[in-house]
Amino acid sequence: MINIAICDDEKIFVKKLNKVVSNYLDRNQIEYNIDLFYSGEDFVELGINMSQYSILFMDIEMGSLNGIDTARILRQYYNDSYLILVTAFAKYSLEGYSVDTTRYILKTDPYFVNAIEESLSNILQRMKVDMELYTFEFKQCIKSFNLNKIAYIESLMHTLVFHVIDNGYKEYTLRAPLTYYDNMFSDKGFIRVQQSYLVNWRFIERINNYMIEIKDGTKIAASKKTYKDIKKKYVELKGEM
Repeated sequence: MINIAICDDEKIFVKKLNKVVSNYLDRNQIEYNIDLFYSGEDFVELGINMSQYSILFMDIEMGSLNGIDTARILRQYYNDSYLILVTAFAKYSLEGYSVDTTRYILKTDPYFVNAIEESLSNILQRMKVDMELYTFEFKQCIKSFNLNKIAYIESLMHTLVFHVIDNGYKEYTLRAPLTYYDNMFSDKGFIRVQQSYLVNWRFIERINNYMIEIKDGTKIAASKKTYKDIKKKYVELKGEM
């Protein structure tokens, strides 16, 4: 399931774009969910839950909070979403680079539909690993989601607590050694920052003074013994994006 957001204050255009995206994904038999937002303010009210969207279509000229500023707020929480700026004005193309734009598309482009579909095709190719689903038999339920939903895994005695961003912040638990998932996710962007924590690098806000700060405000003391290796791995993973 791919979560997609469309944020634009032109309701007629939102309807058009929604149809183009839906038709493409239906044709390619891809499961998806599309949420519509009609202002930057509505979107940023989600806070950290903005990170639930893998793909975001954003208009630039929108009321008091424009698309560029909205995207800057998004990037404070999450750097891993694919941002497509869709606008009627070519003059903003350079500003898009400041918020790590994946694509810049003009609404007046005569090949608009092709441009949208081409963008989706390229993004889906890049998301192949991210789209891989893992099934977990938690005490609460059986859940399947991709690893980008897991902010971090915490070990409490013989119980693991999965801190998950999935339509809101949630916690799930199961019994297993943390080493098991450390080995399983070692090449999936997770960092063992100390004996009791395995952290998804995408949710790390900063690493400083032997402290790992998660984007939800959680602070985790890093292992002094492996601190240099933790910082090195984080830099390498961040550079790969």
